[in-house]
Amino acid sequence: IFSGEGLPAAIKKERISAMRRKGMGLRFKFTLFITVLVILVVMGVSFPLGLFMIETQRESLVEGLENQTKVLLESLVSGARESLRAQNRLALGLLLRQKSAMEDATFVTITGPGSPVQEPYDYVWATDDTDILAKIDGDKLMPEESLMDDRVSGNVQSVAQDINSSADEQLSALLEERNRLGQDARTVALKGDEESLQLLSALQEQITDLEQEITSRLFDIGNVVQSDPEFTIENITGEYLNFTFYKPIVDQPVQEESNQYFRGTVRLGVSTERILAEIQRSIRILITRAAIIAAIAIAIGIVGALLLATIIIQPIRRLVRGVELIRDTEDKEKLKEHVIDVGTKDEISTLADTVNQMTLGLVKAAVASKDLTVGKEVQKMFIPLEKDRSGNKITTGKEETDKAEFFGYYEGAKGVSGDYFDFKKLDEQHYAIIKCDVAGKGVPASLIMVEVATIFLNYFRNWSLKKDGIHLDQLAYSINDLLEERGFKGRFAALIIVIFNVETGTVYMCNAGDNLVHMYDRKKEQMWTKTLPEAPASGVFPSMLVEMQSGFQQVPHQLDYGDTMFLFTDGIEEAQRRFRN
Repeated sequence: IFSGEGLPAAIKKERISAMRRKGMGLRFKFTLFITVLVILVVMGVSFPLGLFMIETQRESLVEGLENQTKVLLESLVSGARESLRAQNRLALGLLLRQKSAMEDATFVTITGPGSPVQEPYDYVWATDDTDILAKIDGDKLMPEESLMDDRVSGNVQSVAQDINSSADEQLSALLEERNRLGQDARTVALKGDEESLQLLSALQEQITDLEQEITSRLFDIGNVVQSDPEFTIENITGEYLNFTFYKPIVDQPVQEESNQYFRGTVRLGVSTERILAEIQRSIRILITRAAIIAAIAIAIGIVGALLLATIIIQPIRRLVRGVELIRDTEDKEKLKEHVIDVGTKDEISTLADTVNQMTLGLVKAAVASKDLTVGKEVQKMFIPLEKDRSGNKITTGKEETDKAEFFGYYEGAKGVSGDYFDFKKLDEQHYAIIKCDVAGKGVPASLIMVEVATIFLNYFRNWSLKKDGIHLDQLAYSINDLLEERGFKGRFAALIIVIFNVETGTVYMCNAGDNLVHMYDRKKEQMWTKTLPEAPASGVFPSMLVEMQSGFQQVPHQLDYGDTMFLFTDGIEEAQRRFRN
């Protein structure tokens, strides 16, 4: 910080490496991003699709089980109807074997009228239910005498009432018509003649049609399948594993005057354990396959990310190495042949071309900087500065005699500048001094400064007091003529020229533009400012106009022992103000 120098290259590299270690590399970022993206895509596609498939499978399994149950119930009801008409318990027992046709069926229970025939028509006629004792009104199963007392029993009575009411309303007229036709057929059959036989055939045909109509209507009325609990997709969970389906047995009344169409029920127990197990197996398969697909996709994604990162990072690394070489090369002029070629035709290649153009600019700037450095050294040749061991002039110059001491400091704000000072020994008693500040900075100001220095040096080259006398105003006019004749726009020089007699302390001063001279009074031990006559800066107006006004005037001043005279340009004041913010 104090020296104003940059960090050494080794420290720069170390800090850059430390910064790289703090963050994630581009390759890792690519891989992480693509991996997360692949996981999200796989999950976003597979899981909703899998859930849809599982739900579809659940619906299919439930619908298939329900259809199997209805088919088996219809077969059982059809057989039970015939067996109940004949009161054939053996045939009813054989019906129970049909349960084996359905894998999920757990039991079959057939109920009908009690013995003797009595309501309700929910006495057990045949069953293979292992839990039947918990579902009847007694401790022992007695066919035709044990009454069902399960969760379905209450609903069975309601179903029986609805069936009897609906069947009586729809079939009573048909049954009466059938009975009437049957009576007529029996009467006609006793006659035995040809005409009676023809009429009998017609009556039998009508009776057959009525029987078919009655059978069809009884089927529609009795085609009621219910379950406890209600068999829905929502109930196919672990909470409900067993369902009891039941369907009424509907038949024509045994007696003509009776309206008892409900003859019993067939209860069919169904388990959903297989469906739930199938669904769980499907879920496991889905998760396994999704995991496998995700793993494959992630592996492909990682490989793709690494390849993509390599394709992108390799040119970037070549670009970084090229930029590091530019950074670490102190002499930018050596980069004249340095070209970064990333080998791509994309934005990175465009960036590399831009860096190459920047490098050319740095090379040109380095050449120009060397020219300025040489120019600065040339400029310092006109200034009385001391030299270092290598022979290069430093920023300070001094000269001490037993009569006086001279000290000067010079540093250009840029490579070259327009500031200039000199103290030149004329003879044993006299010294010529000049302080000049050319407006502006850089090469234009330095060129004007060199011309001013040339005129100053030439003027005092062979100067002698007797021959030339002290006429500093003539030198001021010479400088003014030179600058004004050149026609520099916006360029002028503020200067003070001094001849100092080191024996007597007498000082003669002539100024152009700058009329303040700072003094230190040794006796009073304080600073004070001497104001010289007003005069325009050199190069602003022609000498004729300057003479018409006050002109350049030579002013004497007496320095005592120990006094100090300060001559400085505004660079000192600017630096001072900058230091003080």
